[in-house]
Amino acid sequence: MSVSQPHSTGAGRTASEGFLRVLFGVVLAVVAVALTIWSAEWFSVVTVLMVLLGAREWHRMVRSPATSPADDQQPVLIQTAITGVTVALAVTAILFHIPAAGLHPVDHRRHPVL
Repeated sequence: MSVSQPHSTGAGRTASEGFLRVLFGVVLAVVAVALTIWSAEWFSVVTVLMVLLGAREWHRMVRSPATSPADDQQPVLIQTAITGVTVALAVTAILFHIPAAGLHPVDHRRHPVL
């Protein structure tokens, strides 16, 4: 579900905001490449942190405008925590090669990965 609100004016973005977005994207790209080369574990940690920040922003944006003042912080924090814990557990399972819950491990000798 998404909520969109019509704007009577333009987007309100300035050239300096666009420059900052590009600069921030370049800095994050350099950090991502450096972490990929340096350590997969640290890359995973930073990925989970970035997902937490993105999840908070997502849950904040898709709230109903009518109930925004009433649920100012509590539900956003709960939804973000649930999303963050889920992502952290998924990344941990991938790092430690833990098969998904309820599924049997695949014998790659009998079923090679394509």
